[in-house]
Amino acid sequence: MIEQDGYVSGFESQVDRADGSIIWISENVRGLKNTTGELLYYEGTVEDITDRKQAEVALRRSEARFREQAIQLESALQQLQAVGRTGEDGKNVLSGGNGG
Repeated sequence: MIEQDGYVSGFESQVDRADGSIIWISENVRGLKNTTGELLYYEGTVEDITDRKQAEVALRRSEARFREQAIQLESALQQLQAVGRTGEDGKNVLSGGNGG
């Protein structure tokens, strides 16, 4: 990446901190070269994005939970509609009679 393009933007990774905890970071780095094209050094920024990553995980879990609830509600609605059409005793509840 950096060798090819000369920079890296928004590179996300997990790193170990000195205290042993693991955090997520986003890095922006570019290589600075002299007039002959020789790499002198890298400069850039590192941002702790752990809170954002945790929020993304929580959002995905919440979305999955709501999708499952929607599926369950749709199934329950279909079951209620089926019961409403025939009734538990086999009569057509909607028309008040047996056949419609």
